[in-house]
Amino acid sequence: MRINRIIKYFWYVLVMKLTWVLPDWRPVMWFRGTLCKPCFKSCGKNFMISSDVKIPCPDQMTIGEDVYIAHGCWLNAQGQIELEDQVMLGPYTVIASGNHSMENGSYRYGMQLRAKVTVGFGSWTGAGVKVMPGVNIGKSVCCAAGAVVIKDVPDYALAAGVPAKVIKICEHL
Repeated sequence: MRINRIIKYFWYVLVMKLTWVLPDWRPVMWFRGTLCKPCFKSCGKNFMISSDVKIPCPDQMTIGEDVYIAHGCWLNAQGQIELEDQVMLGPYTVIASGNHSMENGSYRYGMQLRAKVTVGFGSWTGAGVKVMPGVNIGKSVCCAAGAVVIKDVPDYALAAGVPAKVIKICEHL
């Protein structure tokens, strides 16, 4: 099992390094996504991924159909990340499914706390959004640029701020 995880991570890094020089045009991002598919726990069709995206533990990530991950995202999937269909992650989005704990007065060697993060159908994170471990973002949610999401966000919500708060609910049309 561990060797499988290492091979998947190595393949992901290799694909990203070899395609880094290519422009982030739709066909190139689709091609990069197609090459990366075997690295994930599961991955739907039409996956597009920009350059300079870091994903430690891609084998702990589930990706739906028509998902787009923008430039510079960092997705720590140690505690599992699920991106449902039609999710868009804006540039420099950070999703952390693991966090540090204190042990003997230091965070350096404290046990890592892990909790699954889910981003629901059709949701979008703006540029620079941070999503903390254990958070569930509902379907059709917009997380405004720079938001730090520390609690669950209900369906059809617009969430903004630090920490993110629901600004309004936009019922499904």
